[in-house]
Amino acid sequence: MTIKATFRSIVKILALALSLNTPAFAQNAPAANPNAAVEAAIIAATASIVCALLSFVALIFNEFRRRANDRRMAAFNAELQEKLVGLKRRSDEEIARLTAAVKLQGDLQLAAFSKSEEERLSAASARRAYEYEARRRLYQECEPLLFQLSQNAGVAIGRVISLAREAREGRLVASTGALSGELMEDSGRGYYIRSTLFQLLAPLAIAYLLRTQLTHRDLTLDPWVKRAFALSDASYRAFTRDFQFAALDPAIPDYGDRADSSVNSGVIKQGVFLGRLDNLMEALIDVEGEKRRIITFGQFEKALALPNSTLLRALAPLTKIIANFHPSTHPVFWRILCAEYFLFRALRLNTRKELDDGSPDRAKTELEPVTDDLCWKNVMDAEVEASMRIGWEYLMRSLPS
Repeated sequence: MTIKATFRSIVKILALALSLNTPAFAQNAPAANPNAAVEAAIIAATASIVCALLSFVALIFNEFRRRANDRRMAAFNAELQEKLVGLKRRSDEEIARLTAAVKLQGDLQLAAFSKSEEERLSAASARRAYEYEARRRLYQECEPLLFQLSQNAGVAIGRVISLAREAREGRLVASTGALSGELMEDSGRGYYIRSTLFQLLAPLAIAYLLRTQLTHRDLTLDPWVKRAFALSDASYRAFTRDFQFAALDPAIPDYGDRADSSVNSGVIKQGVFLGRLDNLMEALIDVEGEKRRIITFGQFEKALALPNSTLLRALAPLTKIIANFHPSTHPVFWRILCAEYFLFRALRLNTRKELDDGSPDRAKTELEPVTDDLCWKNVMDAEVEASMRIGWEYLMRSLPS
């Protein structure tokens, strides 16, 4: 019910109360108690008026409360909307900040990655350029040396076999043997001594040249070159390791003490000190401008014949060993020569293509520790086999992994 309708009801009730108090109403009332009906009507009207007033007051109160609630709801909605707008604004700002931070981080990471890639590509390009130049130099400068090494290794193998045969056939006796003459003697014996020295030293001189021209980086570029260098270097150092060879089972009794003695102990030192071997190699190398190459056998003989020959003096430690050489009297040097035989044979086995294809090293499968090539007696016995096995084991230790 609205306020207007309630007001109309109150007016009607008041009008009814007034009409009850009029003369006409009094005339029509019962005669016995004329005031009773009036009083009842007045009471009823008053009650109606009170109820109507209460209803009106309640209605007004409810209307004010509704309007107050509407105002509070409108204020709450406005506040909520304001908060939502603020929350959205802060959310948008936070999203923008996070987006900017992520973009910045992404840009920084991209820049760092780009820089890293540029550096990597630059390093890779520099490495490729270096490797190309190194390979070019390797093939241009070292391939001829490696070819010469293979050829001279074959000649040295033949000379070691020749020494074993000469000993087996009794032609290395101390007084009249093939190595009993003088180094500069103009005879078959002198030639055999000189050619033996040259043929054993020529591969070592090439190994010495390789050591001066190759770098560690070069050895990683080509496994064939790495293998050839390892074997040639082992052959070079074998000439300086007489004490180690003497100590291998079966050991040569008292060799270390007697060969290294400053007094005449009756035992010839059967190896060469590294510094003296380096000096000997320098005497075997001919220098033409920036090129260094090993001298020929003809130049070798001419250099020996020169007055105050530097080569002759450098050869002295090895000449003492070769003079009157025999495997029985020079067992340590014979072990070294057995090692040279196996090393030089291994040098001539594998090709570059085999190693590039990952084929196993043929030296490990094709070279046996005992061979008739090195038998210096008419019968193969334990002494003969021991020297061969020592040389073969030295090869196995020298092969690159």
